[in-house]
Amino acid sequence: LYAPEKKPVVLVLNPLDSLGEDQVREKTKAGIKAISLGKMKLTKAIVEDIKRGDYAFVYLSPEVFLNNPLFTELYFSNEFQSRLVLLVLDEAHMVYVWGLVESGKAKFLSVRDRLQDYGIFRPSYGKLGDRLMATNGVPILLLSATCRPVAIDSILGSLMLKPVDITFFRGELVRTEIRILRFYMEYPLKSCEDLLRMFSKKTEIKDKDLLPTLIYSGTRKATLAVINVLNKARGKKRDAYSSKSSFIRR
Repeated sequence: LYAPEKKPVVLVLNPLDSLGEDQVREKTKAGIKAISLGKMKLTKAIVEDIKRGDYAFVYLSPEVFLNNPLFTELYFSNEFQSRLVLLVLDEAHMVYVWGLVESGKAKFLSVRDRLQDYGIFRPSYGKLGDRLMATNGVPILLLSATCRPVAIDSILGSLMLKPVDITFFRGELVRTEIRILRFYMEYPLKSCEDLLRMFSKKTEIKDKDLLPTLIYSGTRKATLAVINVLNKARGKKRDAYSSKSSFIRR
């Protein structure tokens, strides 16, 4: 805990600006001042606001953290360093994945690595060690829900940390409220007819009692085909659609 008059600041690195913006909204609802620094958002005026301690949480991407001259000036300023109490690295497994991308070893990644790890990779995440350690003993919090042992070893090496320097907190990943059901396809994918077996008639289960479900479609035409099939499954007119439907919306 820190005295309020110090106006402590927590710096959080996120792989996506949208994650930071979501967290800013959550903090704002809780009455905590926070800001997300996108590539085009950081200005000299905002730098001065942060130096004064106007924001308790500052969210930004690795690119801004490493490559933005304005933020570099802010980060190494005495005013900011005197307020900085915690560095948070969200989605810390990206240090490993993107470090492999930068080193050219990404082709050896197994299929177990998530698709989005490739689609939005940030090689900058493999270069964070020097900058993160350039503080006066500020603690670092690494967060990840998908960090395998090989990734942990690589992350510690990248951030120049030894196992004795870090405390691990491992949570239970079991989610009893989530189930995975497998339905073998009997119809062409384009027809969407296999969805008929996944939904009961409306006379059996009311709309309000259905479990929330997301169905992804590649095109508008495919979305309409899904709506038609699901209406059929529920015993409704196939082409019935309403933006206020209690059953399905696109």
